[in-house]
Amino acid sequence: MTSQEFNLIRSFSGSAIMVFLAALSFMTWMETDWVFYLLLAIRDLYLVFFFIKRHEPFVVSGFQQKILAYTSSALPLLYQSGFATTGTVKTATFLFVMGFTLSTLALIDLGYSFGVSPSVRKPVRSGLYRFINHPMYIGYCIAEVGMVLIAPIPNSIIFFFSIILYIARAKAESNLIKRHTNENFN
Repeated sequence: MTSQEFNLIRSFSGSAIMVFLAALSFMTWMETDWVFYLLLAIRDLYLVFFFIKRHEPFVVSGFQQKILAYTSSALPLLYQSGFATTGTVKTATFLFVMGFTLSTLALIDLGYSFGVSPSVRKPVRSGLYRFINHPMYIGYCIAEVGMVLIAPIPNSIIFFFSIILYIARAKAESNLIKRHTNENFN
């Protein structure tokens, strides 16, 4: 199998996973009516396009980092809906929209350099990435705080693990980029 064929298979398998996650998010939205899940489904469908069109990586992550990344992407599907007051729902919805707006802007900034698992692609230093190293994860955290407000007990546990996975992903990405940069300039 040529590297071009392998990259094509990898892109389409990533797209298939994101379509599956989008379908799960959409079904959860239909059951719960929480905007969080609708935005999650839209984000996942948006990512499908970038999987197919993205730049090929210079360096790819290992299997463990890929599992970590996809687990982190699927973990928000475990959030539970609860019985919240109107004020809490409004605050949570505001956080959903703000968080996903930040994440979407970060995704647009990444463009064809997007990837779920850590890899080194064409560097992005424009838009939000001029100011923050991992704006997408910050956006996800803001949105997920809204889910904690909706059902504090079960969702705070999921949020805790989500934060740990985002930190691990950010460190893995930073280390991979740093290692690649050091290898190419030393």
